[in-house]
Amino acid sequence: MRGQAFITFSSTDTASAALQSSNGLIVWEKPLIIVRSLLVAVRKELKRCDLIKFIQ
Repeated sequence: MRGQAFITFSSTDTASAALQSSNGLIVWEKPLIIVRSLLVAVRKELKRCDLIKFIQ
């Protein structure tokens, strides 16, 4: 999983602020792309409903 990182924050407000301030930031000539993870149960339900293609 080269080029990936998993980061947790103490609150959703802190996570949202980090996401907004750094998503798209250019790092080493490449854009930083940040996505929020989904709970496994939510992801399974979305997949079951065939909606997962809209969030990938």
